[in-house]
Amino acid sequence: MRSGRPIHRTAILFYCLLGIGCIGTDLVGEIPEDDGPSRIAISSSASAAEIGQVIQYQAIFYHFDGSIDQSVVFEWVSSNSDVATVDASGSVSALSAGQAVITAHASGVDSNPLTLIVVADVNQVAIVQLTPEEIVLTLFETAQVTATPLNVRGVSLPASPVVYTSENASVASVSSDGLVTALTPGTTSIMASIDGVSSAATQIRVLGQEFRGSFRPRAGTVYTVSGTAVLQEQDTGSIVLMFQDDFLSSSGPGLHVFLSASDGVTASSIDLGDLQSTTGSQSYVVGNNLDTDRYRWVIIHCVPFNVTFGSARLN
Repeated sequence: MRSGRPIHRTAILFYCLLGIGCIGTDLVGEIPEDDGPSRIAISSSASAAEIGQVIQYQAIFYHFDGSIDQSVVFEWVSSNSDVATVDASGSVSALSAGQAVITAHASGVDSNPLTLIVVADVNQVAIVQLTPEEIVLTLFETAQVTATPLNVRGVSLPASPVVYTSENASVASVSSDGLVTALTPGTTSIMASIDGVSSAATQIRVLGQEFRGSFRPRAGTVYTVSGTAVLQEQDTGSIVLMFQDDFLSSSGPGLHVFLSASDGVTASSIDLGDLQSTTGSQSYVVGNNLDTDRYRWVIIHCVPFNVTFGSARLN
């Protein structure tokens, strides 16, 4: 059964012609969302070689969606063909002492660079091993990095003078003996060089101010709250409140986490939302503009009945 007014044939013809007018070069298939640029990742069986040695390099082409294209033909390049040459299959031949950077190219995409150290003497420094690989520090905290010279076969060599450098010395500085000092929140990397051979970088994350406190139950109540709370400025500048593994609270309806200027919840207290769990580690993003000189109390509060279970004073 039809309802409504009939459509005139002229109108039907008009809309058909209009539809035909939209067909042509303007008609395209659905464009997939671009998840990021394509990339080439290369790797090798060794980062150092003796003269005359052959090292095999491999390359993988990733499309923007993460899929691997095995049909790509790579163009391999050596930055110093007097030191090392590379053929179409990624096979690198070490010719003379020095350094060469190996890269692969395809479809307008460049790979990550890999540096090959070529040595004439097996006891020459070929690899500088820098440990640890990553360090997380708070403001003005220090940590030690250690550089170890290795020969082309990975055997330790006698200690040699080391030159340490920081990519961003305003975030973390490094002394001549490898002592890293955190200066401002952010990230940087530390590298070491021995006899002109550079190490891989140690990544440094510097967190901002950190305040800690222990939970205590509210006097005059039957509720228990215990454990450690940490308020910490991240390397991005964001402030995060964390409860550590030892956190434990009584259960109750509508439990919220508050930051407050006193040991009670007031109109100026900051509600961080529901308590995620009554046990164990958990974290709450506070933001970037917290007055840490004022908000030094963490409170577990039952909102429906306006009852504080416990609090922690941050110092």
